[in-house]
Amino acid sequence: MLIIIIFLILVFILYELYFVNTENFQGESKYDYYFDGDLFLKNNSSRINIGVGTEPDPDYFLNVDGTVTINGDLQIGEAVLNYETAKRINKLPLYSKDKYCLYEEGEGNTNIQCINESELGMVTGHRKLMFQNNKGETLSNLQLKHHGRHSNSESGRPNSDYKNNKWAEGIQYKDLAYKHRDKPTYGKETHDTLQNKSGTNPRSDNQFQLIPITEPDVRVDDDNDSIRSFVIFNIKHGRYIKVLEDDIRQWGDREITDYIDTMEMTDSKRKEHQDYINNSVGITKKEKEENDFYAGSNYPNAARYLKLEERDGKHCIRVEKPPQSGTWWFLNSLGTNDTIDFNDTARTLTKKPMNSSFFTIKQTNGSNYDKNLIKQEVTIKDYSGLRFLSMGTWNGSVFSTYDIRFLNNSHQDDKTLTLYIDPGVIVDSSIPTTTSKPTQEYVCLLN
Repeated sequence: MLIIIIFLILVFILYELYFVNTENFQGESKYDYYFDGDLFLKNNSSRINIGVGTEPDPDYFLNVDGTVTINGDLQIGEAVLNYETAKRINKLPLYSKDKYCLYEEGEGNTNIQCINESELGMVTGHRKLMFQNNKGETLSNLQLKHHGRHSNSESGRPNSDYKNNKWAEGIQYKDLAYKHRDKPTYGKETHDTLQNKSGTNPRSDNQFQLIPITEPDVRVDDDNDSIRSFVIFNIKHGRYIKVLEDDIRQWGDREITDYIDTMEMTDSKRKEHQDYINNSVGITKKEKEENDFYAGSNYPNAARYLKLEERDGKHCIRVEKPPQSGTWWFLNSLGTNDTIDFNDTARTLTKKPMNSSFFTIKQTNGSNYDKNLIKQEVTIKDYSGLRFLSMGTWNGSVFSTYDIRFLNNSHQDDKTLTLYIDPGVIVDSSIPTTTSKPTQEYVCLLN
């Protein structure tokens, strides 16, 4: 009998442990809405999902349909959330998978403004957009082509609806708001402008991109391997482009051009050539005399150069104005026969690269320009692919004063140029070494 009683007690204890260790529910509901007291949820292998005012959600530990009020601090691990912290969090941007929201300005303002992924992409330039007017038309590209001169004796354009009426030709090339020979449009066969066109479907001619405006970087980093100091020579004419203290222009000196023409292309001579160029081409006669006085020590007058910068397979010519200012402008090619003024910061030089700022450089033997060759014979074409940088008296139609121009009918002697590329730091007359600035490590600090 005693054994039976002990057995029944053990069975009752096991039943309590495994089957009855739950909160009693009221009535027939599967939830207890009247629980009051301490609640302990054992952390075991089974998932726990709690619903307050709504059904439990398997994706959330606590799913609240309404407001949760906490009297005191909410501690999750070592993190503590109190009323002051919650107020700051309440003003943070709200982000979801669908949109990003910000509160409007003003104390206690609960109004929010939201932007979705597509709208944000338009603002950042990652997504194209269209502009529509109040007539349902979208802003679209319109290409205009120059049809030549039209005098009073000529009839209308062949493809117009009124080809026999010279007064009904429609928009003419001269109606565009471009001044004659104004860069970068002068010399182009076609121009692109904008028009309002019916239809709102996205097309290749009516999609645009917002691009942020940034201040141009006018600096030149000498540690950048794509940038070289250089001099442009015309050996045939005994001239080169000289950078003076307050001027940049073509300069005649047969002694220097003869030296460039005959200098030995060997590594052992590189330092000798560099010293000669630095102390003759890049300085004035007076500055050279001062340097000669300090021969054997550091020269007081440093050589001045143009810079050649490689960008996406093409090259830009950078000009420092004023000298020693650290402001390096981009040289632009103008119209045919226009002389090149290296001192003109209103037209020829720009702080931002334009279409007319890019040049193609080829060696006359057919090879590409080589930044590691201190001397190479080349031709320099402008962005049109038709005009050559030329140094001579031929101005495209007649012989004139000697100057620098971009010509599409240049004489061979005028467009055949020799580049001297400064080799940089030379150690033991060997190939130049590249010196780079030490890498800096940045650490993000959060208060």
